[in-house]
Amino acid sequence: MAKKRTNRPYFEPVKEYTIHVSDGHLAFVKADAVLYAFGVPLLHNIDYFTLIKEKEVWKFINISFTSTRIPAAERVYDPIVFAKSYAQAWCSQNPDFVALFYAENGSLTINNGTPSVGRNAISQSVKAFMDAFPDDMMVAFDKIEKTQNGIEFHWTLTGTNTGNNGTGKKVNISGFELWQIDENGLIKESKGSFDAEEYRQQIKYGVND
Repeated sequence: MAKKRTNRPYFEPVKEYTIHVSDGHLAFVKADAVLYAFGVPLLHNIDYFTLIKEKEVWKFINISFTSTRIPAAERVYDPIVFAKSYAQAWCSQNPDFVALFYAENGSLTINNGTPSVGRNAISQSVKAFMDAFPDDMMVAFDKIEKTQNGIEFHWTLTGTNTGNNGTGKKVNISGFELWQIDENGLIKESKGSFDAEEYRQQIKYGVND
C-alpha cells in the first residue's frame, strides 16, 4: 500500500531568469531556482514556462522542470530563507502550513494573550487572521534580527477585511515575533507583538493605499 504523502510548504526563490518573447504573443521563460523546505535547500531546479498572450493577458500553457538533488553536505539551514518561507506560508490561506514551522509542542503568543500550544492550536490562531482577510492577505518579510532574547522576525500584514462580518476596509500593520528555535530549526516559542489599537482602528476606518 502506497504511503500517503503529507503536503508541506516549500519555498523556491529564483536566482536568475531569462525571458524570450516571440511575435509579441508567445513567451518562453527559463528560471534557475533552489527549492527549500523550512530553510534547508533540497533541490536545484531549472524551470521552464511557456505563456501565450490572449486579450492582453498572459496565460501559462506549459510548465516543465529539471531537478538535481543538493548534496547532504550542502543542505545548510538558512534562517533568512526560513523566515521568508514562514511569511509565504502566512499568505497561503492554509493555516496548517504556518503551524508546520513550529515544533510539535511549540507555542504562539500574540500580544501577551493566552499561548496557543501545539500545531492544532497554532493553526486555529492563524486561521482567525486568514478568515478576516480571505481574498488578499499578504504578510511580507521585512527583516530578522538576532538579539540576546532570541530571533526577531519583523513583518508587515496588508489585506482587506472582507471575512465574515468584515468592514471591507484595508489594513496595513507591522509587528514582529520573538522566536526561540529548537535543535531542528523549527520555532519552539513565538511571542508576537503589534499595535492592537491601531489594528482595530484600521479594521474600522481603513488606511490609504
